Amino acid sequence: MCDIHPAYAVAFAAGVVSHHLLFRFGEWDLATTKILTGFFTLQATTVVALLYEPTFYKKNSLAAFSTALTLGVCALTGLTLSILTYRGFFHRLNKFPGPFSARLSNLYATALSAKKLHLYEEVEKLHKQYGDYVRLGMSYFSI
Repeated sequence: MCDIHPAYAVAFAAGVVSHHLLFRFGEWDLATTKILTGFFTLQATTVVALLYEPTFYKKNSLAAFSTALTLGVCALTGLTLSILTYRGFFHRLNKFPGPFSARLSNLYATALSAKKLHLYEEVEKLHKQYGDYVRLGMSYFSI
């Protein structure tokens, strides 16, 4: 039987909630350095808090670091799965046709262009398959 510590479930849920409250609006990719700085600051704060927590059972820095890292991974997993689920099934642009992987990331267009370095040929093939409007990325279209 799988024994999941409640803190890990809370971290996962915090990742999902952060997507719905913060990352669905605006151009948050422009604030990447601030987001990463905040994440690593939170990780360091968690390590320090675990070291000074009276009920923390191991009381060593490696265990505190490992626990904080696991909590961070749980939060990032929740965030990532929430983003991919939203983009794949609930995004407002999903009514436009195109390959499913193009819904998930803008890397689809990059992969097409790297194929033979002739993006226009690949897009033309997609137009033959999907019609006049083709979704090439999360927010990229070809008309």
